[in-house]
Amino acid sequence: MATVTNSLGRVLPCFVPGYGPVRPFQGAFAVLEQETPSARLPPTRPLPRTSGRLPSKRVGSLAEALSLAGIHDGSTLSFHHHLREGDQVVGLALKAARELQVTGLTLAPTALFEVHGTVLAEHLRDGVVHQIQGSMNG
Repeated sequence: MATVTNSLGRVLPCFVPGYGPVRPFQGAFAVLEQETPSARLPPTRPLPRTSGRLPSKRVGSLAEALSLAGIHDGSTLSFHHHLREGDQVVGLALKAARELQVTGLTLAPTALFEVHGTVLAEHLRDGVVHQIQGSMNG
């Protein structure tokens, strides 16, 4: 039987019946170096220095922040649930995405509540949001 050794020194078979060829684990980032550029995470953007100091991370609007973060059609936006029924962050972020003419977003919230219903329906109808992956509470 042909074998291959993974990055932890474990010997594995090259083929497992019912599974197929085995691609051994070679390290957390080894695959990223071999895959196509589209499979890689986007590069981070360092903040430009002004007068030798780091600038403030504050920007003029949520739309500007989303733009600087590289939002584009098909992006995923994630939200945490702590504000619950008082939360307006989801709606404000989707409104900003609409201002930027971004469509096909995937929302990945830890939870959604009744307060989000109308806002989500509106943005699902107009194509800003394409899908929601997460739990629904409320």
